[in-house]
Amino acid sequence: MIKNIASALLLLISVSLSFRHAWDTLNYKNNPESVKMMVSV
Repeated sequence: MIKNIASALLLLISVSLSFRHAWDTLNYKNNPESVKMMVSV
């Protein structure tokens, strides 16, 4: 049971970070410094 709860918690964290990254990518105009970092790689 604890294993299932921990797995679900890690899954939710992973999904939320993925959506946040996607949102930041779509809203790159608000933060041009992040675009400079991505281009320099």
